[in-house]
Amino acid sequence: MLKLSRMKKVALTLCVLASASAIITTFMYVQNRGVSIERIREQVKAIAATAAQEFDTEDLNVIHDINDISRPEWEKIVLQLQSIRKRNPDVRYVYILRPTSKTDIFEFVADADSMDPFAKIDLNNDGIIDDFDALNPPGDPYDISDIPSIAQGMVEPSADEEPFTDKWGTFISGFAPIKDDKGNTVAVLGVDRLAKHVTQLTLGTFNPIATFFGFFVIFVLIRFAVFFHNLAAKLIQLSRTKKVLVSLLVCAGIALVITAGMYKYTLELMKEEIGTRLMSIVATAAPEIDAKDLEPLRFARDMRRPEYQRVFEKLNEIRDNNEDIWYVYVMRPSWYEGTYEFVADADSNYFLPLDENPDPIEVVPPGTMYDHYFFGEKYRKYVMKHPLREDNIVTDKWGSYLSASAPIYDNNGNAVAFLGLDMDVSIFYDKVNNVFKKYIWFLATLSFLLLTRLISLFQIGNGAKY
Repeated sequence: MLKLSRMKKVALTLCVLASASAIITTFMYVQNRGVSIERIREQVKAIAATAAQEFDTEDLNVIHDINDISRPEWEKIVLQLQSIRKRNPDVRYVYILRPTSKTDIFEFVADADSMDPFAKIDLNNDGIIDDFDALNPPGDPYDISDIPSIAQGMVEPSADEEPFTDKWGTFISGFAPIKDDKGNTVAVLGVDRLAKHVTQLTLGTFNPIATFFGFFVIFVLIRFAVFFHNLAAKLIQLSRTKKVLVSLLVCAGIALVITAGMYKYTLELMKEEIGTRLMSIVATAAPEIDAKDLEPLRFARDMRRPEYQRVFEKLNEIRDNNEDIWYVYVMRPSWYEGTYEFVADADSNYFLPLDENPDPIEVVPPGTMYDHYFFGEKYRKYVMKHPLREDNIVTDKWGSYLSASAPIYDNNGNAVAFLGLDMDVSIFYDKVNNVFKKYIWFLATLSFLLLTRLISLFQIGNGAKY
């Protein structure tokens, strides 16, 4: 009987561990899904906000119906949309909508797949061409009553809070206003990413953990079913014993350790999220900078040139349309092998300050050297070859941040410089801390209460029999 009793207690302990595992697993899945959605939301919003600046509203104003597809402006707009998608492989659809006189009814101006609106294309790749593969000629109506982020996108960059489904599929979409020279919004740029990417991102990081916990819970439930018939009564009775309280305290401690591990793990996920967002922004924005404007920018005095002013304005436009971005700049390889020099910077202009020998901490005029050792090895090797992000946090005299870059090409396809973006790392640390703070407090409080109860039982010597 003693042996059986001990085995029952072992089974109860395993049951408690299994319950804790199930709770932790559920929490981890929900947490990972939330992070995955946020990653995609920030990515599509950043792409839309950055790319919306590429469009000339005069081109949009002449496109109204199917008769306008023969215009050169139509081809230009569609090619621009296709270029945005090509620069961002995760994006499925890119399109432009504008409001009509009817409430909640917008109309298509153009989309990346409709160069020929009469073509038969299997858009959803299901092997069948049907109504779900419909293309969108100019003037085609679209009901936005269930998609508030589109209306919000007429005012500021926005993204769906949760996946949305229409006849083309289920997506998380980002939107941004397209404005004329007077600052009036005339249309909205939309960017769709498939919602199944949320599941793929979540399970990609969660599957190994879920599998482990799943097999553990199944094992415990089988063992528990063998030993206990009257589950509730035994659970209440044994939960008053010192051994069970010790087991619960151990479980709380384990949960606290796992939560700490998840905290670190989530920090890495958030870093991945920011890196993905930065990559999307920089890859979309780099083609907007004219390589011809960069060529004459060599010295501090060149900040007075109109070419510098055009680049300076573009860099600030990129930053203004992407919140949380700290620094935006252009660099190129310098005359000294392995080093780089600034070409332009969003915070540096000829009137900051007026002399030609500005403080290099505050202002970096063209020609300012940058030590290559601040770049990681991957950066130094590929920065002029393709878009990439720094895997580690970079720290230099301006601060600590995550960085991403993309080459700027001339008309011959040669990389002559690269666009760089930096984001403050304290932002994502704050996000993660806000999420985990309540769980850490809960587990710490639970551990304290269990420990207090256990000490009380030992002191009064009236705990349940072993």
